[in-house]
Amino acid sequence: MLSLAFFFVLLSPALALEVGVEEVSEEIELGETDIRIIIARIINVFLGLLGIIALLLILYGGFLWMTAGGVPERVEKAKKVLINAVIGLAIILTSWAITWFIFNVLLGEGGVFGPPGERPTGPPPTYESFSSALGNGIVDYHYPPRGDTDVPRNTKIMVTFKREMLIESIIEGYDDNDTPLDTSDDTSSELLNTDNIKIYRTADGEDAHLREDQVRVRFTDDLQSFVFEPGEWLGSASEDVSYTVTLGPGLTRADGEDAFQGALSDGYQWNFEVGTFVDVTPPRVRSVFPVAGEEYPKNVMIQINFNEPIDPTSATGHSSRFTNILVEGGGVVLGSFAIANQYKTVEFIPDEACGTNTCGGEVFCLPGGVDIDVTVRAATMRSGEEPAAVFPYNGIVDMAGNSLDGNDDDTAQGPPDDNYAWSFSTSNNVYIAPPGVDSVNPGPGESGVAPDLPIDITWDVLMSLSSMNGANIMLGDNRTDDLSVWYTLDSDSLAEDGSPAEGGIPPHHTKTSIRHGIFLEETQYYPEIFSEVKDVYQNCFSPAATRNCPKDRSGAPWCCDVAPSSSRTAGSCLGIPTKER
Repeated sequence: MLSLAFFFVLLSPALALEVGVEEVSEEIELGETDIRIIIARIINVFLGLLGIIALLLILYGGFLWMTAGGVPERVEKAKKVLINAVIGLAIILTSWAITWFIFNVLLGEGGVFGPPGERPTGPPPTYESFSSALGNGIVDYHYPPRGDTDVPRNTKIMVTFKREMLIESIIEGYDDNDTPLDTSDDTSSELLNTDNIKIYRTADGEDAHLREDQVRVRFTDDLQSFVFEPGEWLGSASEDVSYTVTLGPGLTRADGEDAFQGALSDGYQWNFEVGTFVDVTPPRVRSVFPVAGEEYPKNVMIQINFNEPIDPTSATGHSSRFTNILVEGGGVVLGSFAIANQYKTVEFIPDEACGTNTCGGEVFCLPGGVDIDVTVRAATMRSGEEPAAVFPYNGIVDMAGNSLDGNDDDTAQGPPDDNYAWSFSTSNNVYIAPPGVDSVNPGPGESGVAPDLPIDITWDVLMSLSSMNGANIMLGDNRTDDLSVWYTLDSDSLAEDGSPAEGGIPPHHTKTSIRHGIFLEETQYYPEIFSEVKDVYQNCFSPAATRNCPKDRSGAPWCCDVAPSSSRTAGSCLGIPTKER
């Protein structure tokens, strides 16, 4: 049974919105016993009671027989009672056997009460080993996704972590000169550290992993996204080939701590399947915000959405040295470009602080009262190998290294013809108003929901997708063991009518999907949305507002932050467990 609703908790120091299942007074929980099992158990209890009655009738018939004293009428009565009772018992046993068979077919080997003998002590069959670090641990998202198929042979492999990573634990021969966060004095290398990261054909086993010199490794300025580019195309031209990527327990964060800790200390692993084709289709810009020709408050962020994942090393950096995307307003606007949303979105946040939001966090602004020009550059291509771009990239490229098709004519021409440019203007105003959730799916009280159905959160405004990460939106559960299902976030910009914002249709609001592994049986799940989530004006999600929990809390005592507490061990959210972010 699956249902969905919202309530709120004050965590130190951030507010959190929780989405759960099975609405019970103030707490919502997702996932209790399967309704089919409940029905089967009710039927079994009913048939059991009938069986007891039949046995009592047999005993009664036997009593009549033994006390008949040879009187024909009393003997005949005893026979009828015994015959009817035995027939009834036979019908009951047959009904029970048919019911047992049908529900075992519907529910699998576990049946209604599970298999005979001792219950298995290992993980449930739907649990994916070495997967929990995605979302629950250090791994935010990666490409190709888990279980992806028809991946182009010329793809790159990418991983984005939630924290800055120690480069030396990922790149063999790299020396950060004891300044892990400062790369200016580093001795560089591009060799794969195969002690900690292994890429191999699944059928060949881990020992057949690509060697350190068969993969070129690069990373983004924030030391969180790493690109692994095989020297040769993956797979085969004649058959699909499955690959495995293993991130080992030796990976280290930039602060010196182990990347995989506690129950996740064994690392992370995923598979994907490579097809027989090569990707020669250039990426396109799907939508942008702010919209061309309109005026916006100066604290607006610039958001560029692509139709496919792009190489983060071609699309991120600080504008003082990064020129693949230009933001100009009377000169180059200083700020940073960040990758987000499964590598499909780039956002620009300026450096100039201009106020605070409702959480007290700093808000940054573009120059006010000016025209802002944005240019997304295509990359120079290799002669005779179009649309493949020359490395190092001087423009945007996709996961196969194809240059941007900025004019959307299905052909890559390179710069300047394929540059994507637009302009908007800013006012001197700063817009401060928190975003809210408009709807969720599955909805409150909904049952019969598939255990792999994504949880969709539709916002009432356009959101900052770089704030939508596994640290700010989490999938909690009430399990006492270490079996957490993996999860990752994927967002879409939608038009006002809910259709995709593309083809020149301006984006109006955002839908965020929590994609996850198969939910485990008899487990309560409650997605949490923390106040660090922001809209495109850098307004934080506080007060967290939904249709169930309005911004005016006076009439909504079920919203947990009516009585703020520093943790979920006290206050109105007593007993709801949480995970460390």
